[in-house]
Amino acid sequence: MPKHKSSIESSSSYLYIPGKYEAQIELNNSPVVVEVSVDEDSILDINLKELMPTQAVFYPLLKPAMQQLADTIVETQTVDVPTNEDYSVTSDLLISAIKMALAQASNSESTM
Repeated sequence: MPKHKSSIESSSSYLYIPGKYEAQIELNNSPVVVEVSVDEDSILDINLKELMPTQAVFYPLLKPAMQQLADTIVETQTVDVPTNEDYSVTSDLLISAIKMALAQASNSESTM
């Protein structure tokens, strides 16, 4: 279940409601949480949370794919980024979770 960790109210003058937002993906019937931190106008950080050691072993490309995506998305401020062919399926799954978290953070009153 996605979680919202912000206590700041919405304003129509910015893109995101500042805070940390989470989206969950399933890997081999076990949840992995993707956390996205935003301020009013930008994506600040993207992390994996609750990654069990066995998941890291069975999905060795998960961490490098997330790191590459996080760096690129924070730098470019868009989720429409090229993905590494070596882990395109993993990247697509992670991007989907990042989009879900950003949808929660979206200030629906702003003009996007």
